[in-house]
Amino acid sequence: MDVSQHIDQVQTKSLSPPQQPMVDPSLETSNCASPSPAPAPDLPRMVTNKSSTDCRRGIGCTVVQLRTLLQDLNLQIAAIDLANTSGAGVAYTNMEDMKEVADTVKQCLNICGEATEQVSAEHVNVFEDVRAADDGHQLILSTIGDLISAKRVTLGARSTQWLGQMSDSSLQQLSKDRGVMASSEVDVEKGRHFENRHGVGRTANSLTFEFENSDEVLQAQKGGTVADAQDMHRMGKSQQLQRNFRFITIVGFIMILQFSWESVLIAAQYGLQNGGTAGAIWMTLGVIFGVLCLVATMAEMTSMAPTSGGQYHWVSEFARPSIQKPLSYMVGWMSSLGWITGCPATAQLTGSLIQGLVYLRYPDANFGALWQFSLLVMLILLLASAFNLFGTKALPTAEGIFLMIHVLGYFAFLIVFWVMSDHSSATEVFTTFADEGGWGSNGLATLVGITTPLWSFLGPDSGAHMSEEMRDAGSVLPSAMIWATLGNCAFGFTMLITFCFCAGDIDGLLNSSSGIPVIQVTYTATNSFAGTAILTLVLILISFVSCITCIATTSRQVWSLARDGGFPFSSWISYVKPGWDIPFNSILVVLLLSLATTCLGFGSEVATNAVISLSNAGLLASYIGSVTLITLKRIRGERLLPRRWSLGRWGLPINLVALGFLWLSFVLSFFPAYVKPSLADMNWAIVMFSGVVVFASVDYYLRAHRAYRPPVDLVRKYT
Repeated sequence: MDVSQHIDQVQTKSLSPPQQPMVDPSLETSNCASPSPAPAPDLPRMVTNKSSTDCRRGIGCTVVQLRTLLQDLNLQIAAIDLANTSGAGVAYTNMEDMKEVADTVKQCLNICGEATEQVSAEHVNVFEDVRAADDGHQLILSTIGDLISAKRVTLGARSTQWLGQMSDSSLQQLSKDRGVMASSEVDVEKGRHFENRHGVGRTANSLTFEFENSDEVLQAQKGGTVADAQDMHRMGKSQQLQRNFRFITIVGFIMILQFSWESVLIAAQYGLQNGGTAGAIWMTLGVIFGVLCLVATMAEMTSMAPTSGGQYHWVSEFARPSIQKPLSYMVGWMSSLGWITGCPATAQLTGSLIQGLVYLRYPDANFGALWQFSLLVMLILLLASAFNLFGTKALPTAEGIFLMIHVLGYFAFLIVFWVMSDHSSATEVFTTFADEGGWGSNGLATLVGITTPLWSFLGPDSGAHMSEEMRDAGSVLPSAMIWATLGNCAFGFTMLITFCFCAGDIDGLLNSSSGIPVIQVTYTATNSFAGTAILTLVLILISFVSCITCIATTSRQVWSLARDGGFPFSSWISYVKPGWDIPFNSILVVLLLSLATTCLGFGSEVATNAVISLSNAGLLASYIGSVTLITLKRIRGERLLPRRWSLGRWGLPINLVALGFLWLSFVLSFFPAYVKPSLADMNWAIVMFSGVVVFASVDYYLRAHRAYRPPVDLVRKYT
């Protein structure tokens, strides 16, 4: 049966034509003084009124039956109470069952009363501010018998618009037929004309009208759930990537990206120089507390809007309309800056482990030139990007496997350090501070040493940027972010304490032949190059996989911002080839920018040392933007977005702690390692950070204020 035949059959059952004669419309505008004939009947209103009357009549009959049943039940219950018998010979032999049925009847009567009020109300479906583009087509339907009132309707040139009513069954038939309709070929010239006139178009949401059909939703959402479909529909986004991640694999993804206990060992020298063992331990404890508040805040925001955009999307929804567009654009750039510089920073840590292992075996090796190290970092970036380009479907499985290696490696190092190494006393470990930077205060030196724990525990938003590739992200991802961070904090803090007990002479450790404290401590404990090499290879492997994970996260952040027009050449960067289901072009962009950042290290140790600080600063700035706005909304008592994971009454204090931690960390991330630094020791991250801010501002003024479409413009309002 085709749609037209189906609609004809439905129409014949609705209402027979009125028998009154129709009045000539011209008489309505006549200037004749005689009384005007009766106006022509309003057929749509008659249909609506008849449907309402029939509905009220049906509800009334139901109410009469329910009241009769309730009266009989009350009489029977009263008779049983009066006779004080078991109820034999009565229709209901169980008093409790009778009372339960009576309560149910009362609830039904209340529902019927509400339904009567609803039916008696005015039924007008109002469509306001309806616009149609040139050569466009619009179909506005009401399926509940309401009258349609259209206000401020603007039609484009050569556009067509239909407004009308259709029954639910007709719409379902139309939906079924729509699923088998063959699409016409794309008119390339017309598409170019539209793009030149209106900008790059956007892919419509692929959901059919039968939104509740779980099979179609799962197919359309590429492995997602109905909740995922609803989240994407509310945010106005189309599903382009496969949802391959589950709880365990996304936990592995976040833990491997942070690789906290490995980072504590690899980058320990920065905390030992400024703060010593005691300073490193107490500062790390404070950072852990701040990071837990931060990840709890971000988990709640992820549940509100599980999108790859993360911070800049949340800012767009939380900020005031007058500032949300430029603010969300700048936050998107800061988040991208933090992640893009994080890729070469992670590769540099991997390269430093390889270099340190070579120097341990061959102390006189000629492997220390900056250009050699830069080439090694570039090779690591190329290999990590190749996996993202051609092995991304295996990424969830790989994350699950390396999560086990991450945990087993932790226990391997822990056992070696506690069983085979010499240990300092607890007094020395927890009370010995150091001020190698000459700050004149152990407290200030300890604060400057925040770089190590920050680098080890930042990045909880990595899971948010992968949310469009996770099944049931709005519910599962927040819990995964919390558990992954808790696990890494426990691993990282216990490993730091263990390392501090085994470190021994700090000055000798920092000046060892390998240049990497963890390699020297491991070699001292095992007294074996082979054993040290095996354990160091575990660190190299996890660090390399972390680089793969970092590139995956960064590419999704860049792809999402480009999808909203936030970058030059956004249409190319955000393109996802059908069937591949990966942001191929954005991965290439991340690779090129990471290689360019690494090139700064050719002959310049200054730029190399600034990369980690720049990554920290960019991420912290993006966190500050989103956390500040959700804190302000709570302080003002404004309504928050619906969510399935909430902080409840603890939301405001947790947000405030996270915000204070972020501002302190952001300021300290620009401090140099020494109080009077030379050019080689200066932290040039502030210069690079300011340069990116200036470049982004110029781009916004020249291009993005027109091309960038903030996420809130696509969001469907909730009630």
